[in-house]
Amino acid sequence: MKKFTLLMSFILLLSWQGMTQTTLYLTTSGGSFPTEKWVNITDGPNGTGTVLWAQGDGNYGNGQGLVTDAAFTIVDGTTYYINCYDRYDDSWDGTTYQIRTAAAGGGILVANNGGVSPDDGNDDDASSSWEVMDDERESSEAFSYMPAACMQPSNLSATLVTSNSASLGWIENGTATTWNVEWGTSGFTQGTGTMVTGTSNNPEPITGLSPSTAYEFYVQADCGGSGTSSWVGPFAFTSAGTCGLFTVDLEDSYGDGWNGGYIDIYINGVLYAGNITLAGGYGPETVQVPVNNDDIVSIDYTAGSFSYENEYRVYNQSAVLVATEGASGNTPNDIGDYTIPTGLTACPSCPDPSLLTATAVTATSASLGWFENGSATSWNVEWGTSGFTQGTGNMVSGTTNNPEPFTGLSPSTAYEFYVQADCGGSGTSAWVGPFAFTTLCSAPVISSFPWTENFDGVTTPAMPCGWIVDNVNADTYTWITGTTASSAPNSMQVRWNSSEAANDWSFTPELVLVGGQTYQLSFNFAVAGTTFPEKLKVMYGSAQNVAGMTDLLFDSTLTNTVFDTAYATFTPATSGSYFIGFHNYSDANMFRVYVDDVTVEEVMLDTCSMPSNLSASNITPSSALLDWTENGNATEWDIEWGLQGFTLGTGTPEHVIAKPYLLDGLSPATAYEYYVRADCGSGDTSLWVGPFMFVTDPCPFVIIDLGNDTTLCSDQSITLNAPFNPNWGYNWSPVGVGGPSNVLDTTVLGGNGTYNVMLNVIDFTNGCMYFDAINVTFSICTSIKENPSIGFAVYPNPTNGMLTIRANEKGTIEITNLQGKVVYKNSLNSSSQVINLSENAKGVYFVSITTAKGVEVQKIVIQ
Repeated sequence: MKKFTLLMSFILLLSWQGMTQTTLYLTTSGGSFPTEKWVNITDGPNGTGTVLWAQGDGNYGNGQGLVTDAAFTIVDGTTYYINCYDRYDDSWDGTTYQIRTAAAGGGILVANNGGVSPDDGNDDDASSSWEVMDDERESSEAFSYMPAACMQPSNLSATLVTSNSASLGWIENGTATTWNVEWGTSGFTQGTGTMVTGTSNNPEPITGLSPSTAYEFYVQADCGGSGTSSWVGPFAFTSAGTCGLFTVDLEDSYGDGWNGGYIDIYINGVLYAGNITLAGGYGPETVQVPVNNDDIVSIDYTAGSFSYENEYRVYNQSAVLVATEGASGNTPNDIGDYTIPTGLTACPSCPDPSLLTATAVTATSASLGWFENGSATSWNVEWGTSGFTQGTGNMVSGTTNNPEPFTGLSPSTAYEFYVQADCGGSGTSAWVGPFAFTTLCSAPVISSFPWTENFDGVTTPAMPCGWIVDNVNADTYTWITGTTASSAPNSMQVRWNSSEAANDWSFTPELVLVGGQTYQLSFNFAVAGTTFPEKLKVMYGSAQNVAGMTDLLFDSTLTNTVFDTAYATFTPATSGSYFIGFHNYSDANMFRVYVDDVTVEEVMLDTCSMPSNLSASNITPSSALLDWTENGNATEWDIEWGLQGFTLGTGTPEHVIAKPYLLDGLSPATAYEYYVRADCGSGDTSLWVGPFMFVTDPCPFVIIDLGNDTTLCSDQSITLNAPFNPNWGYNWSPVGVGGPSNVLDTTVLGGNGTYNVMLNVIDFTNGCMYFDAINVTFSICTSIKENPSIGFAVYPNPTNGMLTIRANEKGTIEITNLQGKVVYKNSLNSSSQVINLSENAKGVYFVSITTAKGVEVQKIVIQ
């Protein structure tokens, strides 16, 4: 028995050793909707039999999608089936597959469904789930593989292609170390080409090619004693021109090919390759174009469907990108015009310059430059005002400067220029251009006053000439001009940043001022919303930058949406050039601040000096302490104040003999402004200074609660109480004394009825007022003894808080305290109802029962 078992094992081992195996590689690619695809490989047709390989964990629909070089092992010579499924059963949408003997597209092609995307011709499955495999199967292709005794080479290639040579290569799929190669011009018949026998080179270098010529080659492995493989080929390639090879890549952004679109490539107006398209997928589809020196390459694009998905790129002989069409979702254009012809010039004998620039641009000069793409050392330049016709401009011939400096230009003027390389004996390039640039404005120097800038002489958002802005916080927003103006149409403005505080300066042009002369700055200002306060500071100094701002002229928080005017005076110590800077430093997420009609004017020197540094402190809801700096000897001053935005001369005047000055009688949470001038006596006063804006505080939060509306009997009374404060005044209506308490009954009020009792409280320390009101109703009540038919009883009484109410009628229960405040209210739905008042204070309460027969009240005592 043991001998028989051993013999059977030996026979099985010999049988297994005789079955050779090969690892194959599956790749699915291209098409649309990749997550609909799923593949398995079985030893029976239509997915039957044993599963040799499947996607994911092998369960149907798991791991769906495209696969690359999925490896599986077969027994040589055995038939297997590749089964392709789609969860919608609506074809493989252009996706194809390949099974090869090597990864990365190498080796021998074993199966590919004839290169056709699988499709069973029906759409039986209408849902999006993985369901019946038979319904969703698009194809089941049988395949097998038996290695040849001498394996064919594969993956033929041609590299290092020049105008007269190339390296011809392949992948060896067996063990051969020598090969036979035959090559010739395109379409040659095997046996008539140039033969290379027994070469051990891979790749095999060949020479003696002609420029711009199409070639093909075949290759055969020589396995020695195992014979030779079959010939493989032809593989086509084209030798480069005298310039080399241009490369054209076709791509599609959606991944479904060019949908009927195509290009035609012309060389010197002659069609080189036509109807070139991307059949499917993303691409690239690559075409190499042999070009000779000075060849002109033109490309015609013909659109199909979804042309905005198409893009093509052209690379020159040095693999440098020289043209792109269709980028960023735009429909591609043609390159050049083959009928002229125009287009891309290959290896021009005198290359065009490129990358034209204009640098060091001032109001009257500029340096015009370019990039030299060849070896030229002199150039021709023609320039003129924008739109000039070539041949009518200003010509500079044979310059060796790059860049070329130009002077004598006009300020604020648009110019263009062209440039041409001069290559000496190789001729000249084409003219390149025009390149446009604009000279700067000639910044004004202001020495005559008054001077006003109303920002109306520019097109928004440009700033006037000579104004410089500094976006210190380097965000997206800074000073510009806009159309919200004090004097139409424009003003200067800056908008908010939602997450970052403002830090933006705008500087005036140069102001030539005289030392010792007093000047007055005025400007109009407003903001976009009262609930978005803006901070604005104005300074002046001797440089047009932040560091140059040394003296403060104005600093305020603005809330006025109607334009107001600010004034400030200053006297420079020495004569010279000065600049005024406007600084917006608002908190983050405010709105907009506007400045308009900036004016600087001389004012006569006055023996009565103007105050400065206005301020407001110790602000309450009804008052503020106003102060300023006295710059002379004045001991009296005039103040004029009013609501923010009031016009000087229409406010409330005050004459004060001491400072600081307490301004009271103001309203809470209100924006005010004030001006001040010195009174030096004998009718001598300074100029007004201001306005300075401040906002009074809001009133403190105080609750006045008189309780809820209540109903009482004619013989009852109610006491209403408000909080007591010795600084408060109390005003009751319709009746009441001036105190925090008010006792009301029918005698005081004049009989039964409903009375709206109101209390107004004023806080004399800050002017704040508070209010509350309740409705009190007095009516005739019937007691239990007077109307026993209602059957109303309360017990026990006195009570510890737990009491029972018994009544014969349905109605409502309301319990109030001596002040009339309702402490309990509910429906009376049963003959005996228990109520818990233990949470209430000890004392006397009134139980009121209201039924269809009337109102009855009984007094109870909680002990």
